[in-house]
Amino acid sequence: MSETFETRIHVLAGDLPAEFVAQVDAEFGESHGPEIEIPDILVEVEFGPGFDEPANLSGHPDSWTPAGGEAPEILNVTIVDGGFEILASLSKVQQADLVHLAEEEQASWVDDGGW
Repeated sequence: MSETFETRIHVLAGDLPAEFVAQVDAEFGESHGPEIEIPDILVEVEFGPGFDEPANLSGHPDSWTPAGGEAPEILNVTIVDGGFEILASLSKVQQADLVHLAEEEQASWVDDGGW
């Protein structure tokens, strides 16, 4: 089971598909070299939900278990305008930021009573 959300990211033109950069260049009437950042790219992020497992600290200490869990896994990142998949083009920091956003998305399900 996977879930999705949309967000905006900034990516260097050199890390994006040439077809998308050409679209942006045509739309804004300027040329983006490979070292120029293209801001506010609307993407759809597909992720596998993570889970939290609370610690069990009841009963005899021999039966206690620590808290555990797993962070969401980012499965795919697709540029909404054009359908280009760009997960492999994102830096580790950008991917970690998307994991954090996925965690926030999951937390909102609990707040909304939907999970």
